[in-house]
Amino acid sequence: MHDQLTLIWTKAQAHHLAHLNNHGDPRAERVSRINSPQSLAAHVRQLETDRSHCQAFGWTYKLITQLESFSSIISLFTQGNPGISALIWSPLAIIIELASREQLMLEFIGQTFSQFEQALPQFEGYLKEFGSRVLPQGLQNSLIVFYAEFIGHYQDAIKFLEGKKILIIAVGLGMCLITAPFSTERLLFFIPRASRFSRIAKQRSLNLLNLKKAIDDEITLFKFHIYQEHHRELKKCLEGHKDPTMAFQFSCTGIQHRKNPHFHFREEVFAELHTHLMSGRPRNEHRAAGLHGIGGVGKTQVALEFAHRYSNEYDAIFWINAETEAKLTESLYSYARMVENESPVVAEQKLAAIKNFRRFLNNPSSKGSPFRWLAIYDNVEDVRLFEKFWLEGPHGSLILTTRSPEIAHACGGRVIPIPLFTVEESLAFMLKMNTTNSNTLDKEELDVVREIADRTGHLPLALNSISAYARTTSSSYRSFIQHYRDFDTKLLFQGNKGKDSTYERSIRNTWTMTLTSIDPLARMLMETVALLDPDGIPTEIFECHDMNAKFEHNGPARTFPRLSDCLSDRFPDRLTFDNAVSALSGKGLISKSSGSERLSCHRMIKEAVLQSLKQEDLELHFDWIIFSLNGCFPHTDCKEVLETWDKCAMFHSQISMLLKMYKRFSNTLRPPVLLCEIIRRCAWYLRETGYFQAAKEILTEGFDILEQAVERRNHPGYFPQYMSRLTAELYSSYGSLEYEENLPGYGRAWFQKAEQHRMKLIEAEAPKFFDIQSMALVDGDLSLTYLADGLPDPSVGTYNMLLDTFDNQHLRCTWAANLSIALRAKGGLDESLAWCRKSSEWVTERHGERSLEMAIVHFNTACTLLLMNRGDEAMVALENSLRIRQEKSPMHRYLGFTQHKIGEVMKSREDFERAELFFRTAAKVLEKCESCQGAAARSKYSLLTILKEKDSQEVDSLAGEISMILESLKDTVDRNVWSEDYFDKFVLYCHR
Repeated sequence: MHDQLTLIWTKAQAHHLAHLNNHGDPRAERVSRINSPQSLAAHVRQLETDRSHCQAFGWTYKLITQLESFSSIISLFTQGNPGISALIWSPLAIIIELASREQLMLEFIGQTFSQFEQALPQFEGYLKEFGSRVLPQGLQNSLIVFYAEFIGHYQDAIKFLEGKKILIIAVGLGMCLITAPFSTERLLFFIPRASRFSRIAKQRSLNLLNLKKAIDDEITLFKFHIYQEHHRELKKCLEGHKDPTMAFQFSCTGIQHRKNPHFHFREEVFAELHTHLMSGRPRNEHRAAGLHGIGGVGKTQVALEFAHRYSNEYDAIFWINAETEAKLTESLYSYARMVENESPVVAEQKLAAIKNFRRFLNNPSSKGSPFRWLAIYDNVEDVRLFEKFWLEGPHGSLILTTRSPEIAHACGGRVIPIPLFTVEESLAFMLKMNTTNSNTLDKEELDVVREIADRTGHLPLALNSISAYARTTSSSYRSFIQHYRDFDTKLLFQGNKGKDSTYERSIRNTWTMTLTSIDPLARMLMETVALLDPDGIPTEIFECHDMNAKFEHNGPARTFPRLSDCLSDRFPDRLTFDNAVSALSGKGLISKSSGSERLSCHRMIKEAVLQSLKQEDLELHFDWIIFSLNGCFPHTDCKEVLETWDKCAMFHSQISMLLKMYKRFSNTLRPPVLLCEIIRRCAWYLRETGYFQAAKEILTEGFDILEQAVERRNHPGYFPQYMSRLTAELYSSYGSLEYEENLPGYGRAWFQKAEQHRMKLIEAEAPKFFDIQSMALVDGDLSLTYLADGLPDPSVGTYNMLLDTFDNQHLRCTWAANLSIALRAKGGLDESLAWCRKSSEWVTERHGERSLEMAIVHFNTACTLLLMNRGDEAMVALENSLRIRQEKSPMHRYLGFTQHKIGEVMKSREDFERAELFFRTAAKVLEKCESCQGAAARSKYSLLTILKEKDSQEVDSLAGEISMILESLKDTVDRNVWSEDYFDKFVLYCHR
């Protein structure tokens, strides 16, 4: 039979070489050297580089991976004849070479080859399952016919592509848009010829599917004969246990999977498993271990490695597929019938046979050595199956793998969680998979490996897929990531890319198939979670039951699409929500720690679910989250939000993730206008906490969303006036950030943009009080910028006018405080102090004596009193401000400014010990704020002046710290230039 196969392939080889050598084609020598998947992949990469205009090479890598097992079995049948094996690769190289002349042609050929994917049998699986056994004659015949049909498709494709006029068309298709008559003639020739080739290819695909069925039938029959062989071996083993080490040698083997050559040994997990199952306990005691973890974490691989590594310790090993009741029944029956009989039976008889098999294992042997066995229940999803199918016995050990911690506990033995790889394990695994010597790797390659590991969340399944793909294509990880920057959202979810058949299902199917069998509410929860930041999702988002809260704060009109669904209470009570969470955590899709109000989800699971979402579900879930978040996120109303910092921090990462989701699905989703309102509040929180850059980033994205909505006229439910008001508010928020950062202009340009929007609203229609008051607020902000620029006169006039015109209790507190600063800058200290008193009165009435607003009043009062040489009164005011801030905002930058000011007073009084203490504490507070590094340097410089007087050994190190800060701020000056005035430039005027 080998001779017949060799003859078929030799004739095919001659045919292809004739085409190669036709007319002295220079490709003949180059393509004929392609005799392996690695050389073909390298050839394709070169074509990609040479023909950068052609972007349709992706399907070739997938086909190369699938055909590797094809090549393996051909090599086995032909005793490794390299000339025959090379026929897999060189004809395919010709086809790709010819088709790659033009992207359209390559896509067309790729489509025809994609029809054959489902028709390819699991060649490598056969080799793995049958090992070195001689295949029966019928199976060999079926395989040969299959190969002949497949090579026929090769020949058809080359004949089609080498047609003289087809080559002209392939080269000239790019001229179609330029020379219409000439191109039309070509296309008229091309279309029927391509149609004929498509029909032939389709028929060959059908033939291959039928042949695959014939091969599968032969495989089934062959398996039955193998089971008969196993049965005879088992009978011998059981009769008196004359050879207790025979171990059912199914190549050990109830083990249905070969040993994984790339298994990454987890020492701690293995030590615990080995200790529990094999060490330090009586041999006649039944022992069980439950391995649990998310899909793709390597539970099955740990169990498989344990079975192979300790196979000599057991007389029999039973590998049981426990994913469904049907699979579990068939797995157990395949072993039970070896004891009972070999004849097929009905379902009831199968269950009876399994029952007898369980009874047999539970009864210790009365003669010879005890019969020791290991059963591995792989992928258990239903704890209710234990009662009927659980194996027990005094000399048995059992390993269970499951995604559910509850099922792992139910096995009654040791529960062992299988975690994700650590950073170190991820690096070691990937380097072992695709490099020969990690010591020779350069830093850039190692950095790329770290990036891949981080982006896949250190999930072994994903790392294995990437490593196998890189190994198959002979690529470095650096080259891989250059070609597939978006591997974590596209490549990994297109099916297996590497040859490694240890993981047979795609990453997407690892989780999404589970969703089809769970409760609809749980599925809805999972699909919603997929749109959020997976590293800590506040459960409050799903428990916001107040419809008015979701809809308030100038939300959309009732005409918003599907508004009732967006406001719906998906989980009306805690029990409903907990049940949905339990269903998902039981499948290993999400986790929720005991006592925690956060959900978490692995990023690969999130991505898999995202890619399975229907468009209409994506739109609804996205809008629902935004309405719910609108109800959850604290409303600032221009007040400091220190008391809600923790809550705001929880939601900030979710806002960032929603912005990423909108960018990704912007062709599907309408611009999320309401999200921009939430962004405004979040930016205020970030400003208060000193994360200015993060606030600017989300505000910039908010500008883009509103601009897109207006340009596309795609803001249903939101009137144009609302769009303009919200835009103005975002401009003002951005201006406030630049003001607090002490940047040139102090945000004036942004406040002026906000002013223009407000003016248009006032001029366009009868002025509304809300718009007039908002305009007043912008005027107050603009006055601050002039005051910061050292121009107090305009500010004094503006604040007097605002206080005379408006009676807003909150705003007048702020305006009075700012007026006192402006008067102090002009030298009107008595007037300034009077307005400080008035501000104190209004703040007490509005916010209370212990409010943060009062801390600002005390600080401003102290600054005025110091200029009036009333130091004792100033210290009282500063101490009052300090006490409030220490109590209510112990890490706010304003606390650092207050401590620094007290340090200056102490220094002026020559109380250097206390001054040193306050400068140190000020520096510690300020250096923790990313926007206050210059202010921290200022406090450290003041501390330095004191330490110099003490001749402290700390002087040089402290000066070095200051120099590093200045360098990071790109403000490198000689130390001789340092002075208090020099460092004051890093602090806004009102904090000096």
